[in-house]
Amino acid sequence: MRVQAYPLSESTPVVVAADMDLSRRPATNSDGLILVPEAERRLLEQSIERFADLLAVARRANRRIFSAVPEAALRDLNEQDRKWTESVNGFAITGTSRIYVDSSVSLADLPVAALADRPDGVTLLAEALSSDHETGQFRELCRVLERAFACGPAELVDPVTSFLQYFTELDYHRDEVANWLMVLRHLATHADRREAFAIAADVVPVLGRLQQAAYDILLNKENWRSCDTDRRTVWTPVNGVLRDNGAIQLDTHTGYIGSEVLDAFGIYPYGRDYHLAVPDDWYATFPERVQPSGQLRIVQSMRA
Repeated sequence: MRVQAYPLSESTPVVVAADMDLSRRPATNSDGLILVPEAERRLLEQSIERFADLLAVARRANRRIFSAVPEAALRDLNEQDRKWTESVNGFAITGTSRIYVDSSVSLADLPVAALADRPDGVTLLAEALSSDHETGQFRELCRVLERAFACGPAELVDPVTSFLQYFTELDYHRDEVANWLMVLRHLATHADRREAFAIAADVVPVLGRLQQAAYDILLNKENWRSCDTDRRTVWTPVNGVLRDNGAIQLDTHTGYIGSEVLDAFGIYPYGRDYHLAVPDDWYATFPERVQPSGQLRIVQSMRA
């Protein structure tokens, strides 16, 4: 595996390319599109992220990774490989863009008095929202849940699941909550004994769901710093994001729906201005550039 960097200047992005040898040709789907091997792709993404981390440390700066276009390429092709590329239709788009809705709460509608007994929760949620890195956001949101229920990750799963299932249309399930608290939280927090650890690409897919869960718990939990699941009626969401990358909205609410365009693999934001000139002897064809996204569903109530 090899990582190459092409610095432009101290004030502009750095182009980073990672490559590795494949033991066999990638598989193709029924449309004749090349499927980039996931295991190898993740290794390369991790290499790029580690380089970005080094650069951030060197510059004492934050970092954000965008995908350039094209996102992948095949190089060092022999004659047989070139004949094979003539029989395929390019690389497949395997990811989806992230859908989002305007879920902010008007300051005039924010029940300040109802938050008087939980300033610690407000602080932790503000810490999460102020973090400009996804892994940091994830950790802080988990701390909101821990603070609210006054128990550790293992004991949190069942009460958090039960609490979040009140708004049935948001469709929270135990396996989802367990993944946050029993899998991702540890991987995003600790790096001591485990070989694996979580990075931004691992937590980004769950951030929208976890954030709206934190809002529900902060505003609607009756007994703060207690493991019970008693609720109060302080705030009802007017919209939300769903597990299937869709969104839901009350028919009485006027808001907007948007989508963040991700790369071909649904990992990093699509860098519209980062188009790379690849050598003529590389294969880097992506015939599909429009990605599928979720659907907005309109409901009468957040409770089925």
